[in-house]
Amino acid sequence: LETYPELILKALLWETSALAEHGKDDEREAILKAYSSPAYRAHRLPGRAGWTDQVVALDLLLRSLATVDDFDLTAVREQVNGAASAEDAERAAGLLDATLIASLAHRYLESPEGCLFLGDQTHGYVILPADAFIRSLAGDKRPAPKVLFPQESLRQRLGSKARLRSADLLHIPGRPQRIEASFESRPRYEFDNVDEMLWWKHTRHLEGPALPTEGLCDLVVHLGADDGNGEDTLRLVRSRHRTLSFRFDPPSAWRTHMPTRDGKTYAFRVRRAVYETDSSA
Repeated sequence: LETYPELILKALLWETSALAEHGKDDEREAILKAYSSPAYRAHRLPGRAGWTDQVVALDLLLRSLATVDDFDLTAVREQVNGAASAEDAERAAGLLDATLIASLAHRYLESPEGCLFLGDQTHGYVILPADAFIRSLAGDKRPAPKVLFPQESLRQRLGSKARLRSADLLHIPGRPQRIEASFESRPRYEFDNVDEMLWWKHTRHLEGPALPTEGLCDLVVHLGADDGNGEDTLRLVRSRHRTLSFRFDPPSAWRTHMPTRDGKTYAFRVRRAVYETDSSA
């Protein structure tokens, strides 16, 4: 999960603008895209700009954000008012960045409907302030606090290509529900052996149904291009890396079946895939 002060500012400037409330959707979208984060960090200011230019940029920005009630910028205002050097001005700019990030986290805890997650499990997520219009543009009409695959979406994507069943003995409210997909026409992939893990970014789909990756947490595979037999399978469990990757379970299985980091390409067939899903979605 990542946060970017520039994107937070762009969303907040939109949020406080009267332009956000008027016009047709396509016009509002064009206006939103036209917004940019003002330059207030020293490295983004014109080459001849001095610390006074930076202080003025910060002052104008703080005035633009004065109506955002849940972002307390008092400390930043005090730092700007007392600035008397380039170091003071840059310190105020850094404090603004930190305050924006902390205030966004507080907003998410207090009112998640005012936030939006963008991204995917492979490349990571970004959190932003968001009104209903921004969420609609992102294709997400509601906040997405969980990195889970909506259960109904999974059934729509794989229901005709795999048998789906609950992988949990008992569904506990408030916890993700695990859904297992078993494939008749087994997806065929290949991966580059660059580490003792299977990195999805080094994996290519070759044949059969393509696996959705949102919520994917567990795979049962057969190494090789053929289907193999029912006993010749290996289990892959999602690793803790932010970038989508899997480790063999047990880890020693990797070294048993292939050389370590030989850089070669290996094929595999997916027999089963387990997803953590949001049953309320």
